[in-house]
Amino acid sequence: MFQCQECRRHRWSWKECPTALPWYEPSDIRFCPNQMIWLMDNLNQLGPEVARWPNDPDSGGYYETGTRAPSYNGAYFEEPIGFHAEVTWRLEQCGKDGRLAGQHYVEGTDIFTLADLTHAAPGKVTRRVGRVLAYICGYRRKSRTYKEFKRSYSPKYGR
Repeated sequence: MFQCQECRRHRWSWKECPTALPWYEPSDIRFCPNQMIWLMDNLNQLGPEVARWPNDPDSGGYYETGTRAPSYNGAYFEEPIGFHAEVTWRLEQCGKDGRLAGQHYVEGTDIFTLADLTHAAPGKVTRRVGRVLAYICGYRRKSRTYKEFKRSYSPKYGR
């Protein structure tokens, strides 16, 4: 896999990043926006009820001869549950906006439905969801709260 920060280095929009894949191995996860969206799309499968890493759609879920073996030596359910907990915790740090992003990415609710539910304009809902995505992918999210991040946030990539 390419270096995950490739889109930041070249100042591409994360939506046009060449490293975006339809499937990621656990060792590939660096919590960039594309990977966070993929994790949120598969969050129900990573949770304690199922606790399985999604299968690679290209290989049918099997490792081919000559490719590297799974990267984790623990029980099969530990790694998916760990990623589930991390993504859930990051969304919870964002409060109402995090729940809104969870409804959009995890449950698949579209922006217009969320706008009707929150009695807000679709553009405002899109900005709130985008701000959450920027916060949960940011490298300084541990040093400042979401409230502090909201005050200083201005989208730099992929406007």
